[in-house]
Amino acid sequence: MRIRVTLPELITTAVIFIFAIALLVLTRGMPIMDEGSPGPRFFPLILAIAFAVLDLLYLLERFFSKHASNSAIIFPKVLKPYLYVGSAFVIVLLWERLGAVPTILITGLFQFRVIESLSWEKTIIASLVMSVFTYVLFQRVLGINLPAGLFTWLLVR
Repeated sequence: MRIRVTLPELITTAVIFIFAIALLVLTRGMPIMDEGSPGPRFFPLILAIAFAVLDLLYLLERFFSKHASNSAIIFPKVLKPYLYVGSAFVIVLLWERLGAVPTILITGLFQFRVIESLSWEKTIIASLVMSVFTYVLFQRVLGINLPAGLFTWLLVR
């Protein structure tokens, strides 16, 4: 039996596994349960487990596949999801420090312009709409304070 896993596939599984470990490590101080309901660590824990299980299943599928894969075809296909996962990781890192609204604005600009290759006009409009919608929905409609970060003077009531 010949193993049919290419280097990009091995790198993909390693990156996803590292991401799952990072989720567990970065959220270790958060409670899983909070007053009888899921706490702030509950979703990252579920997400990390799902990433690890799917990663393992993908790797096993590639090991036992009867068809070889072409790494020149695979890499462009996995690059886009990597960029989305990476921008989600950046959101996690900046959410409290920079604030929710500017973090959404910055990552929206990156996702729309770099990943989706939209025009600057569409990118700016879409990013601003996402940021304003998030602010209005959480701060005004639901009354939930978002992390203000650098903009505490603007967002905190």
